[in-house]
Parts: sequence; structure tokens; C-alpha cells
Amino acid sequence: MYEGLLIDIDYLLNVVKELKINFDKKIKTLNLLIERNIPIVLYTENNKEYVDTIMKYLKIKEPAIIVEGAQIYSPFDLSYEAVFPLSINTVCKLGNWAMDRKMDMSISTDKKVIDYSEWLKELRQVNYKNAGDKLPSAVKVDICMKNDDKRIELLNFIGKNNLECYAHMYLNHVACINSIVDKGNTLKYLANKKKWDIKKFAMIGDYSKDTSIFDEVGFLMSISDFTKDFEKNFDKTLKSDMMSIV
Repeated sequence: MYEGLLIDIDYLLNVVKELKINFDKKIKTLNLLIERNIPIVLYTENNKEYVDTIMKYLKIKEPAIIVEGAQIYSPFDLSYEAVFPLSINTVCKLGNWAMDRKMDMSISTDKKVIDYSEWLKELRQVNYKNAGDKLPSAVKVDICMKNDDKRIELLNFIGKNNLECYAHMYLNHVACINSIVDKGNTLKYLANKKKWDIKKFAMIGDYSKDTSIFDEVGFLMSISDFTKDFEKNFDKTLKSDMMSIV
């Protein structure tokens, strides 16, 4: 039996939508686990505003791993928060590259999402050497682009300039985070602070996309596996039809 659960919320919501699963039932299921003191950690490629919308439905008590693993978000206890930001030099070079090509670029900081021009204006108002202490940490940079040639050009630019970032390709944009960030290591960092044995944790998600996290936990679960396990171990007093799922 697992002692904790890590959920790729992006994967979960996509499956719920594609398979037309009743999301309210899944929320009830997860909240029942939380009531039984099973720690549930949400993971997402998105920022804290996105997680906040999910947390409105869940009685989550644990920090969330967000922005591809570049940030630990803990609105309940700030002592568990952590950020693994991009350097100011990297953000400036990416921003100038995007501006030269008239591409929109936004920056997800540990506080908010702003466009590059706004971030640059704040940077110019402080001493460059001390900017890291006064500016919100730049956790992720998103550059809007669909053209494959431009994507290749960006990758070559990153390599040629030895920028300390890793580029994730999406349909309409490219997201850049600190190259030291590893989702599995972020999970281990959080687990050490919380004193969890993550080998006793299960994860619901897409193995092909998040191998580094799956390699750290002890149990890999599909949504249907999770439902069956819940019914076996917890669903003693509830009607089984509440848990119906493909």
C-alpha cells in the first residue's frame, strides 16, 4: 500500500476530458484520501495561478511541484517553498533574441507572469549586481513560435552562447527553464524536507513524459489502477458507483 500520491494534474485533467470522466467524482476520491492523511502532491508544467484553480476544489495540504519542476509552491507553509531560477544573463539574452525577431516573450516569476519589456523595465531600476535580491526570480521563459526553423535557430543560439537553460517544445511556444532542473531531483528535495520515503509513494501520470519522477517513486499507476486500489483499500463505506471509471 502506498503512503503518498504524486499526481500529474495536467495528465489527469486531459484524461478526464478525453474519456468524459466525472471530474467531481475524482475530486471526492482525492479528498477522501486527504482526510485519511495520505499526502497528495500535485505536479504541473504550469505556474502557481493554475495550481491555485485546482486547489480550490481539493483540500490539499502539501506543496506542489510546478513549472516543469523549477519551483515548489507551498501557500500553506512558506518554509517549503523553493525556486530554481534562470540567471539574469540568460533571461536577457533570450529576451533580446526574441525582441530582435519580434516574438512575444513572457516570464513566469516566483510571484507573477509578466512580459519581457515589463521585466526589463524593473531590471533597469535596480543595480544589476544586486538585481537578484530585488527582482522576482525568473522561473520560466515562454517564447511564442510555431516555425520549426525558428525553433532550431533558438536551440543553436542557446548552445552557441552556453546559456544555462533547457528548451521544452510545445505546439505554439518554447518554454525555457534552468538546465539544472530535474523533476525527480525536485521531488527528492521536497521529500527530504518533508521526511517522506518517496519509494512508498505512487504516481499518476505519463511515464514517457516524466521518467525522472517515475524513477523516484515506488509505484506507477494509471487512473484505472488508482481507482481499483482505492476501492480495495479505502472504499469500505462508500457506494462503488461513486468510483465508476473506465
